[in-house]
Amino acid sequence: MTEDIEGFRLSPQQRRLFALGQENDRITATLRVRGNVDETVLQSALHHLRERHESLRTDYVSPEIGSLPLQVIRRTEDPVTAVDFSPRQSTDGWLIQISAAALSLDSASLGVILSDLAAFCDGAPPRTDPLQYADASQWFRDQVQDRELASRYFWDERTPPRPSEKPSGKGLVRATVLAKGRARAFRAISGRIGGGEKAVALLCWTRVLASVELNGTDLVDVCFDARPFPELRELVGPTEIIAPLRTTYDADAHAAEIAQRLDAEMADAEEHLFALPVDFPLAPAGFRWQPEFPAEQQGDTAFFYENLCPVGVARDVSISVRRERDDYIITVAVAGDPEKLGLPAPDDLANRFMTLLDGVIADPETPVSRLAILPKAEEARILRQLNQRRDRFQTPPLILDRVFAHAAEQGDRIAAVSLDETITYRALAERSEQAAARLLEAGLSREDVVAIFSDYSIDWLVAVLGVWRAGGACLAIDSALPKTRIDMHLKIAHARFTIGGRQKGWDDPEDLWQMEPEDIRESPLKPPALRPAQLAFVTFTSGTTGRPKAVATEHRHLAAYAAALTDLLAPAEDTRLAMVATPSVDLGMTAWLIALFRGCTIAFPPPAARLDAALFADTIDRLAVDVLKITPTHLSMILDAAGPRALPRRSILFGGEELSADFVEEVRAISPGLDLYNHYGPTETTVGALVHRIETTAGGPAAVPIGRAIAAATAMPNPGGTFPSGRLASELWIGGDGVARGYLGEAALTADRFRPDPHASLPGARAYVTGDLVRLTADANAVYAGRVDDQVKILGNRMELGEVTAALTALASVRQAVTLAVGDGMRRHLEAWAVVSEEAGADAILLALREVLPSAAIPSRLHIVKSIPLLASGKPDRAALLRLAETEACEKRPPHGVVETAIAAIFEGILDTRVEDATASFFEMGGHSLLATLAIARLREGLGMAIDVEAFFTAPTVADLAKLADPRVLERLRIVERIAALPEEDIELELAKRQTNGP
Repeated sequence: MTEDIEGFRLSPQQRRLFALGQENDRITATLRVRGNVDETVLQSALHHLRERHESLRTDYVSPEIGSLPLQVIRRTEDPVTAVDFSPRQSTDGWLIQISAAALSLDSASLGVILSDLAAFCDGAPPRTDPLQYADASQWFRDQVQDRELASRYFWDERTPPRPSEKPSGKGLVRATVLAKGRARAFRAISGRIGGGEKAVALLCWTRVLASVELNGTDLVDVCFDARPFPELRELVGPTEIIAPLRTTYDADAHAAEIAQRLDAEMADAEEHLFALPVDFPLAPAGFRWQPEFPAEQQGDTAFFYENLCPVGVARDVSISVRRERDDYIITVAVAGDPEKLGLPAPDDLANRFMTLLDGVIADPETPVSRLAILPKAEEARILRQLNQRRDRFQTPPLILDRVFAHAAEQGDRIAAVSLDETITYRALAERSEQAAARLLEAGLSREDVVAIFSDYSIDWLVAVLGVWRAGGACLAIDSALPKTRIDMHLKIAHARFTIGGRQKGWDDPEDLWQMEPEDIRESPLKPPALRPAQLAFVTFTSGTTGRPKAVATEHRHLAAYAAALTDLLAPAEDTRLAMVATPSVDLGMTAWLIALFRGCTIAFPPPAARLDAALFADTIDRLAVDVLKITPTHLSMILDAAGPRALPRRSILFGGEELSADFVEEVRAISPGLDLYNHYGPTETTVGALVHRIETTAGGPAAVPIGRAIAAATAMPNPGGTFPSGRLASELWIGGDGVARGYLGEAALTADRFRPDPHASLPGARAYVTGDLVRLTADANAVYAGRVDDQVKILGNRMELGEVTAALTALASVRQAVTLAVGDGMRRHLEAWAVVSEEAGADAILLALREVLPSAAIPSRLHIVKSIPLLASGKPDRAALLRLAETEACEKRPPHGVVETAIAAIFEGILDTRVEDATASFFEMGGHSLLATLAIARLREGLGMAIDVEAFFTAPTVADLAKLADPRVLERLRIVERIAALPEEDIELELAKRQTNGP
């Protein structure tokens, strides 16, 4: 039913309030009249005020249900519900409580009301008649018609993200803080740096927003008063337009630069205000700069506002900043329950704003990234939580001492098992004593480095403990490394002895003494006492200059780490711990260090199980593994190929690379009862320094946090940077008992990366500067947020892109080179671009690299280019390099035939790239050894091709693998092809006939 109503159409601003669901919101304020004002005079003034401004006597009536209402203007004496003025007497005058629908008033209107009321009370009413809002509405609509289509693109680029799925409560939660006495200093600073107070205040608010988790957007809704002409300045009615601004800026810029940029963005937005569609969504956060309403003085009577609560300008959280004489009144409003929105309390946000404001006032030339956001007390609280495990840490006994104690107390307990051998703690101690005696006979001195050429095995364990017992330090050698690389490791580490080199076919230089496991025998020589600060392990990591770095770890560091992880995991005596990394990286240390410290069992899978998913699963099952340390990528490949049997019985410690919440949920779906941990730490802080027990990933970040410091460590943000809360990141420093001695032979590099620990109580304590960026969540868990340099992780291997580039440019045929990490997760690999001499080819260059770099550092593809594209900064243009790779011209032979087509489809599903050349290697297309295990499993399952790892590595192309296919595979595929080509109605008949008669 339609009602015949006489009224005026809504303005675009009023229609926007309906589109945003704010039509029932109200603006409130307290107007104080201080002085001797007669009630009759006051009531008369209010009457004249309503008479002068139609908006104060306008109701909103809908002609029919569901339609937008019309503005219906009432007579002065008629009651209206949209605007209410309720005066009451106070001790020194009157208080007028103003409550108005957002459809009727906005903040700027209150300034007009204040001055007009003062004039009426003084008996000197304004001389001119104001423009009425119903008339102005038509002008606003005309502006929208003229500009909306022409400037729509401007707002399309500023579309905020969709609302969070997090539940929110009802109503606003507000907090107000008085920035007392700051206005004069703030005005002076704002005038000096440019941009004005509004832009500087917006800068402070955007930085506060970056310190919380809020949908990951840099858009902020800003409230603009759309009164561009003098005729509109006396207008009473909603003229505000709330519009999103881009507030992205370089955090290394200082306040002056950023304020000027934000001021320019606001100026651009003002030019396009009337092009903002009325249904444009609100951004998660908003900002309002309230106009200052100076007190009106009429004789002995003062008229001024004590408080003002405007309509919200954002979806979740907003701030209102209003200058009042020499103070600022700062109000933060959260639309619902802050905890459910993932936000701090409003008063915490207001205090953060104040902290930043004070920082800008104190030094506007300081880079914003160095300005404090959280009050010192809040920073201290979060750091205490981050390091709360530290409180219960006590200096532990050394691991070697623990092994001999286990041997004396319960010597028959199993120390280590493999598929074909078992050793007790008593036997382990005896064999270690014999190995130590043999080394001492050969002349080993304290801290001499012994290179061990062995993969994880019981013999390897005996060798390590024997070296320690003799007072030496271990260097685990990966015999798969190029000989030049091995020689480099031996030279940098000053190795004097080797164990197991002959078994690996390695020829010793004359200055090295070599021992094999069979050389171990009893000897009367007595080993020296072991000191906590004695060198225990030398582990190599990648270096930016092409020279690997040798990290020196002492016995006390290993003991501290093992004790902390044992306390965390609380393994029983019969627990079995396993790892699948090679001994040359510290990823696998977790399992065997914990086992030896606690007195439980190390399970040694055979090395072949790393790339053979079926053998891996069989080994985990047969060895009854309880706890497994592994990279997420590696386990993902194994699970895809081998299924649930590959999982341990109790716990998984993930490490070596970023862990996604999606993968955690996959593992939980397979085995809900597993305890899952995310473990983080560089070699320089002894295997790991932070850990996070994963209770749930629901509603959390896409990447699982790396957690809090273990008991042996302390974690802290870079003391010279901003505190890393919300979306703000800072470089992580790690102190505590696990910080390594440094880099062998690299005093300058050691001094650069190992700095004095600012939080340590002991003199001389150091912290390692990791180069990793972290953010800290509200519950004090660290989340990995990238690197400050070009270091990357490839399959859990730490690799400096600079080292690969240095190795390339060291070749005579390469003039310039750039290396990039391409892809994400399990598909992450290296690619390189090189400017070379005419006779050089990519295959020859990659072959030469294999002589000096480990396999994980060899680029999957080398692109030969005429020049390296650069950015204006002089750095390589990553986007341009990737475009060059996409458009490389080369001869390709597409897959043909049913077998090649089927194999190509399997490759494409794994590599997420189109196979355009049947002769291209799986590895050149971005594959690696772990993805190869998945490819082998898919070939076996999908095509019945029974090939092993060695065969795949020998023939890694679509064309070569097709030649290995059994003839029966070809026949099955041809049958499928023929059936697929039949009309739909004949397919069922053909399948039934084949079931009856066979093919």
